[in-house]
Amino acid sequence: MAKTHSWLSEQLTNPTAEHQAAAQYAIEYLYNTKDYALRYSASSVSLTGSVLVVAADAAFADDISRRSSQGYLFTLFGAAIDWKATLQRSVTKLTTKAELLSISQAASHLQWWNRFLTAIKFDTKERPTLLCDNLQTVRILTKDAFKLDTKLKHVDIHQHWLRQEVEAGRIDIKWIPTAQMPADGLTKLLPPQRHETFVKQVGLVQLSKQPAS
Repeated sequence: MAKTHSWLSEQLTNPTAEHQAAAQYAIEYLYNTKDYALRYSASSVSLTGSVLVVAADAAFADDISRRSSQGYLFTLFGAAIDWKATLQRSVTKLTTKAELLSISQAASHLQWWNRFLTAIKFDTKERPTLLCDNLQTVRILTKDAFKLDTKLKHVDIHQHWLRQEVEAGRIDIKWIPTAQMPADGLTKLLPPQRHETFVKQVGLVQLSKQPAS
């Protein structure tokens, strides 16, 4: 619902009948899924084998303003603990630049989570890993031979900061296939089958179908 909420919130000034119908559909969806809940499990194993998983994604120039949608998803013990879907503030010319901005936002927010987990004395004993489904972006941030040449100062700053964090060993950037990207549902509307996968990726389960304890 984060992507739907982000899109509908942009139409508050002058909503049309189409927007009102979409809002009604969203309300019906929430009503029909009211018995779903997030399930956390210490035995849960993610695709990366990590306790804390951070995924960041971007949909290049998908808005009418030609800004890109972006989103990040944090999961802990197999279920979501934090997520966000929004439009990027500036227009980028390449998918790689859009992905860089998305990853940078997620990495910045990861610093907050690291401080929080330290404060409550919870140590995952893992190096934080960010998942990205754009191979070129991963190479730019992890390989010495790759670097994005851009005249956009803010994009260049994000690029250098991320490379700095990777080189210092404070975060890892790993590639993941788009079909397995947990944050995919935060940047686009998904077809039914992919939506079912996304529901499982965020850790939602239908309570009425769970065995009685």
